Amino acid sequence: MSLSREQAAELYNQTEGWISGLQLAAITLKSSDNIAESIRQFSGHQHHIFDYLLEEVFRRLSDEMRAFLLRTSILSRMNHSLCQAVTGQSNGQQQLEKLEQWNLFISPLDEHRSWYRYHPLLSEFLQQLYARTAPDEWAHAHIQAAAWLESHGFEEEAAEHYLAGRQYEDVVRVIENNLQAFLHKKFTTLSRWILQLPERFVSKRPMVEMFYLLFLIGIRQWDRASAKIEQAKIRYEALQESMDEAEWNNVMGNICFLCATSSYFQKDLERVSEYFEQVDRYTPEGSFFQTIGDNRYSGYEEFEDHLSFINDYRGAAAFLLKWTTRWEHRKAHPFAGRLYASYSKLLYEWNRLEEAERCMNQVIRAYGAATNTRSLMQIYISASRIQQSLGHSARAAELLERLKVRIESPDYELFLRKIEAEQACLAVRQGALHAAAEWLERCGMDAADEVSLNGVAEYVALARVLAACGRTEEALSLSERLHWLFWKEDRLRDRIKIVILQSVTLYRTGRTQEAMGLLETALRLAEPEGFIRSFVDEGQEMAEMLSAYLRTYQDGPSRPVPAVVLAYADSLLQALNLNMSQAILELPIQAEERALKVPPVESTVEWLTNREMEIVRLMAEGMSNKQIASHLEITEGTVKSHAVNIYGKLGVHTRVQAIRQAREQHNKAAALMVSSHDCSR
Repeated sequence: MSLSREQAAELYNQTEGWISGLQLAAITLKSSDNIAESIRQFSGHQHHIFDYLLEEVFRRLSDEMRAFLLRTSILSRMNHSLCQAVTGQSNGQQQLEKLEQWNLFISPLDEHRSWYRYHPLLSEFLQQLYARTAPDEWAHAHIQAAAWLESHGFEEEAAEHYLAGRQYEDVVRVIENNLQAFLHKKFTTLSRWILQLPERFVSKRPMVEMFYLLFLIGIRQWDRASAKIEQAKIRYEALQESMDEAEWNNVMGNICFLCATSSYFQKDLERVSEYFEQVDRYTPEGSFFQTIGDNRYSGYEEFEDHLSFINDYRGAAAFLLKWTTRWEHRKAHPFAGRLYASYSKLLYEWNRLEEAERCMNQVIRAYGAATNTRSLMQIYISASRIQQSLGHSARAAELLERLKVRIESPDYELFLRKIEAEQACLAVRQGALHAAAEWLERCGMDAADEVSLNGVAEYVALARVLAACGRTEEALSLSERLHWLFWKEDRLRDRIKIVILQSVTLYRTGRTQEAMGLLETALRLAEPEGFIRSFVDEGQEMAEMLSAYLRTYQDGPSRPVPAVVLAYADSLLQALNLNMSQAILELPIQAEERALKVPPVESTVEWLTNREMEIVRLMAEGMSNKQIASHLEITEGTVKSHAVNIYGKLGVHTRVQAIRQAREQHNKAAALMVSSHDCSR
C-alpha cells in the first residue's frame, strides 16, 4: 500500500504503534476510495477493529474485569480512587496494575503509576459497547465520574462528564463558578459546551446567559442574538426587586452592553449611544464580561475597525467624538481604545493629519502597559499610517515593530500575520518593493484563495502588494472578488479602496478607459462621505488620473456628471498636488545651497514620479549621486538618468535650481489650496 509520509505518520499516531491495529487499518484502507479521510476517521468504531477487540481481547477476560473495563472506559485518565467512584470496586489499583502486566492497551501517565489511560482504540471500542448495551448505567457512570472530578478540583473534566450524563443544571453551575478561568484558558471548549446546553438551563444563570448571547453575536447569528437579548433585558428588568442590587446592576450593565452591540450590527449609532449611557450608569468601570476576547484574534474587521462596517462617516464622527470626549480621562475603559483608533482613522481619511496624530499620541501614552491586544492592534496600525503620511517613514516602521513586541495572546501568530501584511503595504508606500516581494513569498496566501470577511484585510494587502510588484492579472482577479464581497456585505470604505486600487492598477497597464470608469465609480461612492486620503495615498498616478478625468469634462463631457463630483475630483487633485509638493520639500535645503543666488525659472511643471520625488529629497539632504544610489539600492547611472528627467520636468539645469523650483511649486499649490478652502466656506 502506498501512503505518503504524512499519512503514515498520522496512522501511526492513531494506532500508537499497535502492530495488530496497523494490520487491521491496512485491511480497511485497501477497500477505501479516500485514504486520507479513512485515516482521519480511523477509530475503535470501525468493524475490523471492533470485531478484533471483542473476540480477541474482551471476551477472553473475566466478568469482573469486563465490568471494570466498561465502567472505566468513559475516563480519559484514571487513578484507583476515581475507578472506585465509577465502579464501586475497592481494588481499582490492583486491576489497573494487572491490565498493565497483561500489556492490555493501558499506559501509566507518571512514574509512580498513580494515573493511567487506555489506548484510544480500546477506549473508543469499550465506550461504544457500553453505551449500546447499558445506556442508563453508562450515563450514571459519567455522573459519578463528574462528582469525583469536581470534588477534586478537575472542573473542566467534570463539566464534560456532567454534559455526557445530561446533567445540564450541574454543567451551567460549574461553568458559572469558573467562568473567568474558562474564558481565558478554555474558550473553545466553553463555546462547544454552550452550544450543547438547552436554553432553559442557560437562562437560569445570568453570567452564563450573557456569555451565550455574546457567543451568538460572535458566530454572526445577529438576528437570533438580537431577539434573545431583548427578551433577556425585559426579564432581568422585572427581577430588580428580587436580586441583590450590585448583582442586578452588573447584569443590567452587561445586558445594555449586549443591546449596544446588537444596535451596532444594525448600524444604529444613536441606539448604541443610548445604551452606552446605560452601561456607564450601571457599570461605570466596565466589567470583565465586556473585555471577553480582548486578547484573542477574531478575524472579522467589524469587531475591530468600526469604519470598515459603518458607512455613515458623519454620523460616526459625531458618535466617536462624543465618546472619546466622554472617556478622555478613562482611556483604559474596555471600549475606549478601539473608539479612539477609529476616530483617528476618520480624521486621517479626512486629511486632518495633525489632529489624528495628537489623538493617537494621547492614546499610546495612556496605553503604556495595557495588554488589550485587539485595541493595541488598531491603535498602532492607525498611528503608523498617520506617521507615514506625515513623512516620518522610520517612525511609521518602528511603530509596527513595537506592536509585535507588545502582543500578548495565545493567537500571536494570527496577529503577527496581520501586522506583517500591514508592513508589506507600508513597504509599498515607502518604495521598498524588495521587502514587499519577500512578504509575498512567505505570507502563505494566494490570489486564487477563496475570500471571506474573516481575515479579509490581509487579502486586501495581498492585492495591493501584487499590483505594486507587477503581478497585475493576479491583483485584478483578487480585487474583483474582493469588490464583489464588499458590495454584497455593504462595506462602503473597503469597496471604495478596492475600486481605487483596481483603477490605478488598470491605469498602470495602459487600460485607461476602464481605469477612468472605475475612478468615476470611486468618486461617486466617496464624495458623500468626504474621503480624501484613500485617493491622496495613491500619489502621482492618482494625480495624473484626476487631471485626465477633469480634462475630459472640461473639453465637453460625453455624458452628464454631477457638478458636485467634478468639484470633488478637483479638490482631491489640489490635495494631491499639495501633498506631493510637501513630500518633496520635507527636508531643508543645505545652507550652502540657500546662499547661492539662483534666479527662479518659470516653467509649467510636469509632476514627478514617486522615485523622482525621493531623489529630490535626497538631493536636498546634500547626498551625492553615489550616496543616493547606495541609499536607494540602484546604480549611479540610474540616479543620473532620474536627475535628467527631473531637470527636464522642472525646466532647470542644476540641483539647486531643481530644489528651489520644487519649493516655489509647493508654495503655489499651498496658496491654491488655501484659496479654494476659503471659497468653499
